[in-house]
Amino acid sequence: MMPNNRLLAQKMSGLHGKYWLLGYEANYKYGQGNSQSTKPLATRLQHKFYIERLINQKWNLGFAITKSKATINFEQFAYNYVLYFKDIEIDLNNTTMYLDDLQGMNQLTTLGYELSMKRYFNANVLRNYGWYFTYKYGRLNLQNQILPGANIQAHKTTETYWDRQTYAYSNDKVYKSKVSYIGIDLGKTYPLHHSNLLFSASFSYNIFFNKTKTDNSFESHINKIAGRHVARRHILLFNAGIAYVL
Repeated sequence: MMPNNRLLAQKMSGLHGKYWLLGYEANYKYGQGNSQSTKPLATRLQHKFYIERLINQKWNLGFAITKSKATINFEQFAYNYVLYFKDIEIDLNNTTMYLDDLQGMNQLTTLGYELSMKRYFNANVLRNYGWYFTYKYGRLNLQNQILPGANIQAHKTTETYWDRQTYAYSNDKVYKSKVSYIGIDLGKTYPLHHSNLLFSASFSYNIFFNKTKTDNSFESHINKIAGRHVARRHILLFNAGIAYVL
């Protein structure tokens, strides 16, 4: 006897009330620069924990929490413009000076959220899978900290750039800022047969908006650098993840 189609459908994810997905996704950053870390792979990963609601046979609505951490060298791409004419002020040895150069490592941590709308190319009566594209909006909270061992070149406000000297920098302050972004994903979802598990892989392209107000302060300058880091490191991602259908 052939199995009852209705009973079979109830065992398949995406049918008869199974409209929620809980998932994890690892995002691999291509635009990395020459970051240094004892764990290079870890510096390239952004972790995403998400929930999606199947709206209909083509659309999913999603919400995600993202997190990443990387250790980066200031001498690489993030510090790629001349400073001496900007008059960035920094207090060293109880003296206000102008910053000329910053050398060393900094630790950048991001924590944010993402809203998304996922549209599948073809409607499917069983469940949403196959090729899709996603529109998304996100917001990242950045925490940037200069690590011990950093050196700063600076000159007194009464002197010129050519009178600069090198100073050891020691400060445990954490600099905080925010950036927003919009993006689009192109990927494919693969259902695991007769299972509530779905595997997905995609590529992302993101555009960032850094609204950090810059002035002559060292803090605003460091926050601007953090935004530049994120914009370059997260512009292109490869994503792979797995979701469970409730």
